[in-house]
Amino acid sequence: AGRPGSGSGMPQPRCSSHYVLAVAAGLALLLLLMLANRLGPGTTAEDQKPAFRLQLQDKASGEDTESRQGAVTSSAAKPSLPPKSASGLADGGAKAACSCAPVPQAVECTPSPKPTTVAKVTDGGSSGSEARPYVPDTSKMLKCATANDVRVGVRRPVGAAGGAMVKPPRAVWAFTVGEAKHQLGMDARYDNPAPFVAAAWRRLGYEPLVIVVAQDEAHAARLQGEDADGVEPLLELRAMGVEVHVTAPPPRYSPQLTGQLVRIAAPAAAPLWDAETVVTTDADMLPLSARYFQQGRRDSMVVYNHGIIHDQFAMCYIQAPSRLWREILGIPATKPYVSFPEAVAATFGQDPASHWGMDQVEVTKKITNWGKWQSEGQRVPVATFPGWRLDRISPPSTFHQHVDNWRDCKEDAIDHHMHYIMPGECGGEAAKSLTRVVELLFDAQDAAALLRYLKRVTCDAGGSAKS
Repeated sequence: AGRPGSGSGMPQPRCSSHYVLAVAAGLALLLLLMLANRLGPGTTAEDQKPAFRLQLQDKASGEDTESRQGAVTSSAAKPSLPPKSASGLADGGAKAACSCAPVPQAVECTPSPKPTTVAKVTDGGSSGSEARPYVPDTSKMLKCATANDVRVGVRRPVGAAGGAMVKPPRAVWAFTVGEAKHQLGMDARYDNPAPFVAAAWRRLGYEPLVIVVAQDEAHAARLQGEDADGVEPLLELRAMGVEVHVTAPPPRYSPQLTGQLVRIAAPAAAPLWDAETVVTTDADMLPLSARYFQQGRRDSMVVYNHGIIHDQFAMCYIQAPSRLWREILGIPATKPYVSFPEAVAATFGQDPASHWGMDQVEVTKKITNWGKWQSEGQRVPVATFPGWRLDRISPPSTFHQHVDNWRDCKEDAIDHHMHYIMPGECGGEAAKSLTRVVELLFDAQDAAALLRYLKRVTCDAGGSAKS
């Protein structure tokens, strides 16, 4: 591509046909070089597409809607819990027996498989610094089909660093601080699992919203302070950039009842008023299967784990747009309530009849009695519980065998019902079980940070190592 001329350096006539051909060839070569430089070495236009795309797009995108609708089937069978198979789901899918909601009939949602991809995220670094590419170590992460389309870098908010989703789906739950009592009388903690639950939902592309229910207004003020009243889970959630709301209960509501009901009423409060997707969850449940939670349609309601409770919808998990939540629950609001306690009182009344499981009873009644299910012949979309989870009630040997099968893609674990993480139980079964799950779910950097937090709330909270 040198200067046109002869070997002697004498200029040639510009009307020469050889000259014209040479110029044309040079321009063509220049265009090819420019295109190659734009794409970069060894890349194609296809490579420049975002690496992570949530499998279930919002309705506005129009993508995958037809394939999802075409995969939905219905059944008039009575609710039943599918039997556990000896081998689990060997193909890694989330297939399940057809079933239906108690009233009215349900439609069964099935997933749309996608190729395995990993999120491209950045680490914002310290204040004032430029974002750096986040290079994850995924060598220990789960490699099964149910881990397709998962995110890495889960200690950063979904979409916070140029992610693919401007308005991600939200996962909402609540907890009280400190020791609590399970309905069966055992000591429990619902605050310590929060960072793990938040990270697990981010792995699936959901951005968590956590509601912390204080004992009273004075307690709420202390928790909102700079040191979070020394509550380690709150400090860790802040470090992860999780949206946390601290509130006192409404009048005549206990903190425990508020914690159960507030996640149902949350779509009526300002922070979630315009959310396109809200899923309810528990404080001690880790969602695991990406394929399972990518079932259904974002513009409708989906009841996950259907059949796990014979005659009720489990709070783990129910998903719908905020507007549909409000309509089904009959929340009398034309504009958002300022606070979550206001939304709870408006939804469930000023003087509730408190009992354990009131949230499940109330949400089942309101969903199944919604007028449109009846008048328009619609059905409650459900994703049936496929038969098993990584459950804390299993004997340790059984639990760890299930983890092995899950790791080796022999079984499809839908979720993990966590052991209680108690101060002083350093190196006990709860820590061992959770460590195995965390190392399979998250890239090495995130897993290490979460396990350091686990050490702080067990070993560093006054406990000694257990054999």
